Amino acid sequence: MFRLFWRLFAATLIPCALALSVILAILQGQPQPLVQSGLALCDVPCWAGLEPGRTPAEIVPDLIQQHLNTEGTSQGYQSYNNYVVDMPARNVLGAVSSREGKVSTIRLNVTQPLEPMLMLLDAPRCVEWLERSADLRVMNIYWEVDGVYIMSNLALTDDNADLLTTTLNVWLPAPDAERPCEKYGQMNRWPGYAALR
Repeated sequence: MFRLFWRLFAATLIPCALALSVILAILQGQPQPLVQSGLALCDVPCWAGLEPGRTPAEIVPDLIQQHLNTEGTSQGYQSYNNYVVDMPARNVLGAVSSREGKVSTIRLNVTQPLEPMLMLLDAPRCVEWLERSADLRVMNIYWEVDGVYIMSNLALTDDNADLLTTTLNVWLPAPDAERPCEKYGQMNRWPGYAALR
């Protein structure tokens, strides 16, 4: 009886283990829903080579495709002052806006880990708490490098143990615009990475 049970167990376990291995191999080959490339420090903070205040608006589609090396759609709207960016293979969706013929704002719905952003950009300048209840804590995190601002959104929940951020904005504020970290509610100090754990 024990031998029969063992044979049935082995006959079931081996195909399940092989199927699981195949599934894991396929998933590892799929594009991950993280944009770990794209955000960088060019002369100023940039995304996919687009530098706010410096990159000419007319080369936006070519630069995005060249830097991210993937097919996507960049469609102009509002007299080509703005571009919609849609790259399903990299889970990137957003918009690039321009002012006076130069890229001014990059707004993306992306998922990326907080830690590489901290390594690249150093400590944030400030945070803005959007929700601070017992069950949910959500914050916008702001950095400033050479007059260019970067903002990412982070939800501190049990489901987000890897501290994945869900938005990425890179922009050069208009000369007369109020700066982040100077507005009411955005003047909170960065609590530190360890405090988020």
